[in-house]
Amino acid sequence: LKSGLSIGKEYSMVGARKYEASNSYYLPIEDLAKHIFICGITGSGKTVLGKAILEEAVKYNIPSIVIDLKGDISSLALILSTVDEFKMWIEKGHKGNIDVIAEKEHQHHYANLETFGITKEDALEYKKKAQFRIFTPRSNKGIPIEFGSPLSAPPSPTDLYKDDPEDFNGLVNSLTGAFIDRLYPGKKRSKIENERNYLYEIVHYAWLHDIDLRGVNGIRALLKMIIEPPFQQIGGLPVEDYIDAENRRKRLINKVNTLLSGPETMWFEGEPCTVDTFLKSEDERVPINIINLVEIDYFEDRSFVVAQITYEIQKWMRKQQGTTYPRIIFFIDEIGGGGGKQALFPSFPYECAAKWGLNYLVRQGRSFGVCCVFATQNPGDIDYKGLSNCHTWIIGKLATERDRKKVMEGMEVWGLNAEKVRRNLATAQSGDFIVKDARGDIKFIKERW
Repeated sequence: LKSGLSIGKEYSMVGARKYEASNSYYLPIEDLAKHIFICGITGSGKTVLGKAILEEAVKYNIPSIVIDLKGDISSLALILSTVDEFKMWIEKGHKGNIDVIAEKEHQHHYANLETFGITKEDALEYKKKAQFRIFTPRSNKGIPIEFGSPLSAPPSPTDLYKDDPEDFNGLVNSLTGAFIDRLYPGKKRSKIENERNYLYEIVHYAWLHDIDLRGVNGIRALLKMIIEPPFQQIGGLPVEDYIDAENRRKRLINKVNTLLSGPETMWFEGEPCTVDTFLKSEDERVPINIINLVEIDYFEDRSFVVAQITYEIQKWMRKQQGTTYPRIIFFIDEIGGGGGKQALFPSFPYECAAKWGLNYLVRQGRSFGVCCVFATQNPGDIDYKGLSNCHTWIIGKLATERDRKKVMEGMEVWGLNAEKVRRNLATAQSGDFIVKDARGDIKFIKERW
């Protein structure tokens, strides 16, 4: 193996002109651990680039956990190697001889791989080495996965509280925020602030007093504490004055109780949501775990899933020794979500239940080999201060001058490179990207097939 992940070919730049060069562009393996941010308009090639990174990581035996919001990444598991396999995917009613069309598609695919130095033997070796698992929360369309312990404590919570009370409080706040947002979808945060704080105090107490909130029994224990809290006051007010006005507590009890009935119980079914589940492999193959959220309708539920995945990765990190080598890739194909207040990593004034955990991973993950790769088509909706922890930026075409300016500020591109970068952001073709690597070097690349 050459030193790094082969994700495309470099362009030679002469003035404003780009000339395709024959040399491949390799993303250094150590740069993965410093996190990657990918950005570009729809059709710029972000998803293809993300797939290339995941494919290349398999060569280095690096597993991945992928949040797939639109279902695009799940097709990574579709590796076509024979003409008959191509034939299965030609639309019915297509004009022309299907055998001839399949043969042409087969030749076209492998010829394109060859232009990037990937032989058919390489592709077949990858097919043997990668192990794909597509998980579908609250659905049996893929592998069911349980998210039924949304408020369970991390290992040794009292030790965590003593060692780092700020992280402890932040974690309680993140998980209770995700939980409340699910119970009150679309509700303004200011309208349910009392419920949020009440639940925060209950979970905070439970973690420090060894009260188990896991699974169905954990939800029942939570219900009991909402009805009869283990404390008398919140702030300077009696509990009753704080939470009983306008039937707040009664509504909260009813909403939590719905989690124990009907289709909501499917959140409790499936493989355990743990990093150990994601790292489990067969025959020493490299796991690519895709959490497909296409069947999850509400943004609050999607944000909840992301918050829970980040929480599980945090718990796993606390049991690991430090390293500078990548151990896991954590990839989100659209960190901008639906944009605005439905972004997973939103800029002020918006908040999101997933953000605290994502921020934690980009700040702390590199010390434990957790490599974040975040992609978006919504650069205007992203908190660039948090993303300053992503040391490699890979940017495709951006439609507006406002987006170009914002991204260039985030990349910290100045001086002689600035005009060249700005022009390329405006005129890039599909598959063309600008890379600013962890050392600050600028490269112009064509992503690989």
